[in-house]
Amino acid sequence: MLQSKTTSKLKHTTAGVSFIEILVLLLLISMFMSFVAPRFLTNPRGKEKKEFFSNFSQLLSDTVYQAIASKKIHQVFFDFDHREIKVKIHTPSKEQDKHKQFKPVADGIFHSSATIPEPLIIKNFFIQGVDEMGQGKVTHDAWFYIMPDGTSQTVTINIEDENEETNNQFAIIINPFYSQAKLHDTFAKP
Repeated sequence: MLQSKTTSKLKHTTAGVSFIEILVLLLLISMFMSFVAPRFLTNPRGKEKKEFFSNFSQLLSDTVYQAIASKKIHQVFFDFDHREIKVKIHTPSKEQDKHKQFKPVADGIFHSSATIPEPLIIKNFFIQGVDEMGQGKVTHDAWFYIMPDGTSQTVTINIEDENEETNNQFAIIINPFYSQAKLHDTFAKP
């Protein structure tokens, strides 16, 4: 009699899938989808904005580190005509124009350049509260400085994404006390 009870229990437990096994399977599938699905469902245009911000943040972070390490002023130079951002270092010379005393940092030393993607249009470039791209101005370039102590000028950059139909405006604001960029989902004013 003892044998028949254990045999029937074995048959009963191995015959189907338990509720716990189904729950574990669903948990594994949901974890897998939480990592994989966003990559397929992400809007590539939104991805471009995030990649630009990530590259710019890295450039800014590396520039702050280099300014502190070298104890020299660095210039973050935006070339709107060529859609490039380049880092320059202060190199004293006999040049009268103080802005020409900045020379591009050699490639490979640190993350010292970035590209502005085609669909991103810089609408405003506020430095210390003054819009360098004010109405009626044709601006080919703009720049701000990172000081040897790691601080910077107050900078607000308003950008429009031409490929986006909704939520196409965003801003990058640089905190002057620790020279770190923050992304905002709308235009910002200084």
